[in-house]
This record gives sequence, C-alpha cells and structure tokens, in this order.
Amino acid sequence: MIPRSKEAASIADRLMAEEPALVVLAGPNGAGKTTFVATFLHSLDFPFINADVIAKQLWPSQPDGVAYEAAKIADGMRRSLLATGASFIMETVFSDREGSKLQFLRDAQKSGYTVCLVFIGLGSSHLALARVLERTEEGGHDVPDEKVVNRFPRTHENLRDALAFVDHAFIFDNSSSYTPYRFIAEMESGRVIRSGRYQPRWWKTIRQAPRE
Repeated sequence: MIPRSKEAASIADRLMAEEPALVVLAGPNGAGKTTFVATFLHSLDFPFINADVIAKQLWPSQPDGVAYEAAKIADGMRRSLLATGASFIMETVFSDREGSKLQFLRDAQKSGYTVCLVFIGLGSSHLALARVLERTEEGGHDVPDEKVVNRFPRTHENLRDALAFVDHAFIFDNSSSYTPYRFIAEMESGRVIRSGRYQPRWWKTIRQAPRE
C-alpha cells in the first residue's frame, strides 16, 4: 500500500479551484505515473488520457502492437478536450524530440488553462528498465529496452524547458520502493516555492543545466 502524501494530495485540492485545468503526468517509462493518478488524483474526476489504456482497449491481447495508433487517438482526444475547455489529465513520457508536447502545454495556457505538471522521476535509465521488466512480468505493457534508454535524457530535457513556463509543477522521486513518491519540489512559473528534504542527483543536474 502506498502511503498518503500530503504534497500529492494537495494537487487535487488546489486544482479543484483552478478549472479549467490541465494536469500533465510526466516521467520516464516505469516511473509509476498511472499509479500516481489512481492513488492521489482520483478525487478530481477529470478524464484521464492515457495511450497505454487506449491500446489495451483496441487490442487487449497485444496492446504493444497498436501503440502508434493509440498515441494518435490520445492526441486527438487531448485536442478535443482542449477545444471544449474541459479539465483533464494526460500522461506522457515527455520524450518527443520535436517539442510537440511542450507546445501543447503552451497552447493550453493560451486557451485559459491552468497547467500543472507532475513529474515522477527515477534515479537512472537502468532503474527504468528494471521497472518496465517488473511491470511486464506482472502482465503490464512492455517497452523495448532501446526506447527506454534513449527516451530517458530527452525526458529530462523537456522537463527543464517546461518548468520555465508551466503554472504549477510538483516533482517527485519514485526510485525507492520503500519510500515511494518522495516529494522533491513545488514550483510556480519557474520559481521553486517549496523544497523537500530529499534532493536526488538527477534533480540537481536538471536544475544546474543551462537552458538552450
């Protein structure tokens, strides 16, 4: 059982008063993004757009075979919700090279949305590989090792860029199975307003790296 986190619970409390809201669950493969939504954000009752869930609905016996189609459907659903002004939650590895996810967040802000980024980090790509393997052995979806490793640094690059402009950001580390979802920092419009006692190396590296 995952212990209740007051920092995680405060996200839902805050966003109930800031609609329309876009909640972005981002982080490397295997970080525990979907579990975070189910554990801490269920009270929001916002639509949850998750390409992995869509893939399972399209082809339950082999969802990995329709990953591309599911991603396209998820993108269309996000854009439809944005057009209607409805609050929703989206999940992303945040590893695209073209910056399309970053642009989507900017478009949401221009449409009057409060954008809240919730980033779930892991200590290394090796840990991400292990978590994906564990998930697969338990019946979850697989991701090729090469994709997991190649996406890992791009996820951090997009996080660094997003932190400069999103309205709210909550950063957690999920490297330890004994102390899951450790709170690292809360930010508003690029400024750290609260820091946790635990500050992992990967977070310090992101904060010290210059933005291009």
